[in-house]
Amino acid sequence: MIGGVQKYLGAQRKLGVSLPIFFMLSLNGVKDYTLASSACHRIERIDRDLLLAAPLSIEDFDVDVPAFLRTTFDSIWQAAGAEGSPNYDSKGEWSPRR
Repeated sequence: MIGGVQKYLGAQRKLGVSLPIFFMLSLNGVKDYTLASSACHRIERIDRDLLLAAPLSIEDFDVDVPAFLRTTFDSIWQAAGAEGSPNYDSKGEWSPRR
């Protein structure tokens, strides 16, 4: 998702699209799908069929995309009973776990 948003923003900049741009994510039909993290050795099950992340406003084409998407990733993991995405370190910086 991070790479996709980065490419999308690059294309929007090249096309001369005016800011702000809004990012929204919805996942439909995801109840009982699982999220797994080797970092915490847990598998989490999503508790709802429709998962809507809060819309986010992009005010600058040079936005730090991983930091920008943190609330979106956190909301996905929270729907599965976790505190948040395990792919951010204690400082809130993107640190993907494999």
